[in-house]
Amino acid sequence: MNVAPVLPVIAQTNVNVLALLTVPNMAAETNLHSTLGYALVNPPAGATINASGVINWTPGLAQGPATNLITTVVTNFNPYDLVNPSLAATNSFSVIVFAPTLAPPGDFTVNAGQTVSFTASATDNDSTRALTFSLGPAPAGAAIGPASGGFNWRPPVSSANSSNNIQVIVTANSTPSASVAQSFYVRVNPLTPVTLTAVAKTATQFQMQATGPVGPDYILQANGALPNNNWFNISTNTPASSPLSVTDTNLSGFTNRFYRVRLGP
Repeated sequence: MNVAPVLPVIAQTNVNVLALLTVPNMAAETNLHSTLGYALVNPPAGATINASGVINWTPGLAQGPATNLITTVVTNFNPYDLVNPSLAATNSFSVIVFAPTLAPPGDFTVNAGQTVSFTASATDNDSTRALTFSLGPAPAGAAIGPASGGFNWRPPVSSANSSNNIQVIVTANSTPSASVAQSFYVRVNPLTPVTLTAVAKTATQFQMQATGPVGPDYILQANGALPNNNWFNISTNTPASSPLSVTDTNLSGFTNRFYRVRLGP
């Protein structure tokens, strides 16, 4: 007479993404003439079971974090039992896949000189692990705090009228290490024209009004004669609004003075 095989009770199991999980799941079989066949029921992608009942699975990055139910069906066949030649048994157990997650940052549209700043948000369903932040492709000057996830970039004037793809990466100190990346865009507006208008003059000072985009540094420069390249900086302002007032406070001893404004950084 055929007797159904018996599968073991398997406790909840944990595994890191990209790590191999191996679970022996051999059935006990008391029939000398029975042979066993194993199969998994709706397993997660990549999970397999061999002829000896050993389950192997390496979760991919996209498969965590998650809790998965793995169900095994074992079927025996006894050719000498003409009534019940084949009997089956099942068991199930949970597998928790540990993995970091990173919230996608939003896109930004700014003027040159306006700082893009935010804190990347990442979690891991294994609270004992440390997370480290880094940048993938990113423009020069962009930075992120390895521990804090604080991102900062002040687009220079040379980046005006550009679209910049930036990638944030978070890595868990798991075995093996696991990283997740998210990308976002920073669109830098074109520069608008800058005008410099005389406002007032005294014997020692010359006051002007500069009108233009908000964000860049306004570097007031002076020159004693034109044409030449002897421009030198008088002052630097980073206005929160436009127009702004700029003043040369050192006119004494000059018979001619020419001015211009350069935008930075």
